[in-house]
Amino acid sequence: MRRLSLRFEEWPEADRTMWAELTTKSGPLDPRGALSHLEEPSRGNLVTSYGYWLGWLNANHPGAFVESPVERATPERVTAWMASASHLRPDTRLARLEKALRVLKAYAPDHEWTMQIRLASLLRHELHTSPSTRKRGRIIASDVLFQAGLSLVEDLNSGGAPASLKEAQQRRDGVMIMMLAVLPMRRRSFVALELDQTLIVSGDRISVVLETPDTKNHRVWETEVPANLASPLLSYIRDVRPWFLTRSDTQHMRLWSNDSGRPYCAIHLGARITRLTEKYVGARVCPHLFRDCAATTLAYDSPDAARLIRALLGHSTFRTAERHYNQARAINDGRTYVSLLEDIRKGTK
Repeated sequence: MRRLSLRFEEWPEADRTMWAELTTKSGPLDPRGALSHLEEPSRGNLVTSYGYWLGWLNANHPGAFVESPVERATPERVTAWMASASHLRPDTRLARLEKALRVLKAYAPDHEWTMQIRLASLLRHELHTSPSTRKRGRIIASDVLFQAGLSLVEDLNSGGAPASLKEAQQRRDGVMIMMLAVLPMRRRSFVALELDQTLIVSGDRISVVLETPDTKNHRVWETEVPANLASPLLSYIRDVRPWFLTRSDTQHMRLWSNDSGRPYCAIHLGARITRLTEKYVGARVCPHLFRDCAATTLAYDSPDAARLIRALLGHSTFRTAERHYNQARAINDGRTYVSLLEDIRKGTK
């Protein structure tokens, strides 16, 4: 079966050379590549999206590979590529196009990209005018999520070392849900939390310190774990985590251990959180959606609370805060309208 996205090693030589130039980190006096500032996850996303573009060319216009990466990205071909992906969600198509164009524009910023950019604008308009179902029914109040995690821990009513794998799982899973509910960091930062490095325990106090490589906006993000989470988290660190480590020959300092005692990987941790939330709150809430839940919960509380969203999520602008405030306000307006109709029906208005 033909791959939809070409792996990097399958790229034409000209494209691999282009990528090397874009990502080269030279010395202080030498020019750096236009994309060299990106962290590995961001570079990986660009490679995947650009690989989809090359995969489509390979299937439909293989002769175009004799042309340079810039020359072959004609408006007609890019439009045909997007048309062939019409079965995908608008946000998926837009993401692939924007990331592929980002690579090409970074390599040839003076090239005429007007038509390709216009196509991206049309897709963006389609995205904003089409109802999205991806998050429908999955934005749960953060206090509900926190209580679900707390219930997992409190149901056991036990301390000390776990007596079984099931107990260890339940105490770990509960703490993970609680922590994401009150400190909704990005999945890669959450899974990479490391004792004495990014998670620091001092007596009964716990701090989270994410340095610039661990944050999207390249700013230090630091906070103290709230008291209602600190006690269950300390119990996990002191009793549950060491129990998991006895199940593996590999010792590590990562906060989260899987059932085999090894560090959790981002994909498996995300899948587990999604399954757990579906089981205990009735909605599949992945780690990233905890951020949406927190933002909407704050915005629903009050306009003043909405201003905390930027700092909580580590964003550099207020755009996301404004979007969640508008979403929460729409929810509230809808509830007010329904309540008004009910009052009219009962004859109290």
